[in-house]
Parts: sequence; C-alpha cells; structure tokens
Amino acid sequence: MPPRPVPVPSSPSTVTSNTTTTTATTTTSKSKNSKSTVTTNVELEFTQRFLSLFTSFYETPSTDEILTFPACKPNPQADIKSPTRTPPFHSGVWDLRLKKAIDARITNDQLTSDSLSEQVLQLRETLASETPDLNDVFVPQKTERPQIPLYLQNIQKEEQITKDDITKRSKPISSRVAEMAQLFTERLRRQKQMSKERAKRRFMRAKELEKQHNDFVKTLHKTKIQDDYDPRITAKAKFKVLQEQREKQLQEGRKAVETMRAKSPVKAPKNENVITF
Repeated sequence: MPPRPVPVPSSPSTVTSNTTTTTATTTTSKSKNSKSTVTTNVELEFTQRFLSLFTSFYETPSTDEILTFPACKPNPQADIKSPTRTPPFHSGVWDLRLKKAIDARITNDQLTSDSLSEQVLQLRETLASETPDLNDVFVPQKTERPQIPLYLQNIQKEEQITKDDITKRSKPISSRVAEMAQLFTERLRRQKQMSKERAKRRFMRAKELEKQHNDFVKTLHKTKIQDDYDPRITAKAKFKVLQEQREKQLQEGRKAVETMRAKSPVKAPKNENVITF
C-alpha cells in the first residue's frame, strides 16, 4: 500500500493551518569566510523543521533540516566593570602617613631600649652584691618528700577502710533472740487466727453443700437415706474431727516455741505470756 501524501510546507519558516498562519523570522548574516543563520523564535523554527523531518520519513530521509538549523540568538553580554583606578598620588598625604609610622617606630624602639637598660642595671647590682659558688650548680635539686612514705600511707588507708567496714556491720541475729521470739509469737498468733477463720469457712461451706445434697436426695423416689440418715450426727462427727486437728496444731505450736526458747542463750522474762487458743 503506497503511503498517503502529506503536504510539505513550501519553506521551513512557515507553518500553515486551517485557522492561523505563523512565520518565524530568520536572519542570515554573511561574511567572507562563514555563513551563519540566527532565529528569534527558536520554538517555532524547531516545530517547523520537526514537521518537515517527520513528513520526510515517508520519502527518502534527508539531513538538510538538521544541518541547516540556525543558531540561537546569543545572550547579551554583561557589562564588565572596569577595575577601580588607584587614587591619585598626593605627596602631602603620603608624607604625613610616613611621618606617623616613623614616629611610632621610634617610640617603640625607645621603650625597648629603656627596658633593656633597666635589666642590665639590675643584673649588675645582683652580680655586685652576690658571690655565686660554681659548686652549687652541680648540686642536685632538693625534692619534697613526705614524712610518711607513700606505701605506708596506702597501708594505713586500707587498714582504716577495713576497720570502718567491721564497725559498720550489723549485729548478728543471735543477739536479738528475745525480740525475734516476740516476733515469732505474734506471727504464730496471727497464723492461728487465720487458720481458725479458714476452718470455719470450710466447715460452713461443707455444711451448706451437705444440706443441699440432703435436700436433693429427699426429692428422689424411695431412697434408704431418707429413713436412717441423720445430718446432725454427721455434723457432730465432722466437728469432732476438726476439733482434734485444731488441738493437735496448738500442741505442735507450743512445743516449737518452747524448743526455740530452750535453745536461745537469753531466757524470756517470767511474766511473758504466750497467747493460746
């Protein structure tokens, strides 16, 4: 299928459409050795040449549009400021500056000379009043030594630290037997009280469960437990068992307290009362 014909613009500087026609202004400058083209509207010139190249693809490609693309208009060069000129030479001003610099230098030299003269005079007076001994030059300098050597000071510090550590230690527990006995007695009393409360709660809970069980059994059809079961006898037997266990715990607690008092070096006072239940 042959390619469809595409209209080619008559010149690369003109683009024609159904509504508007735009023309780019191109300036050609000639010289003896070279020929350069400058355009003012680069975008329009580029569009025109791009369309020309695009439509040329249907035919044999050509590089004329690329080779003849005009150069951009150079940017205006910034005005280069001329270097600041040195101020004109005035002999009177320069003479005054030179005079001030020379006067300042003379003053500094005079001050330095006076200080050196004073040092020389002091050195003469020192040499006239003293008779130095050359042997003193070879005598080693005396160093300050402490009265107690350093290693002895360190030993004393370590001994003091050990002594302070020993004095700050807490007293052993064996020296507070009476206090600990009272503490253990109070703990035992509270433990017994809590044991009684727990036993009472267990007993009440067991009694409530037993009552619920008996009520449930009574609702059953013809059971033997309804005739010969007495809940009061069962409750008394259980209470008796609990009472025996409680007495046994109290006896064991008393024995433990008496054994601890017998082993302690400090005896408890006679009027000390042990709370029992």
